[in-house]
Amino acid sequence: MVAKNVRLSRERAGLSQRGLCSTTGLSQAYLSQIENGRWNMGLDNIAKIALAVGVAPHDLLDPGFSKEVRESPG
Repeated sequence: MVAKNVRLSRERAGLSQRGLCSTTGLSQAYLSQIENGRWNMGLDNIAKIALAVGVAPHDLLDPGFSKEVRESPG
């Protein structure tokens, strides 16, 4: 759930993994593991990613968020 929300939010923001890493200071290997559901992240990193992609931190934790992102225009 969080992995999918991070990936979809990043893509919707028009950022590559490298671009998001540059903005947040996270490593690309770490972000890749997050997006593939292999690693959990702390609240501080959820907040960094949310700020960088323009969503609220709680959106990244919301099970229905990925569906909303896919269905919304833009």
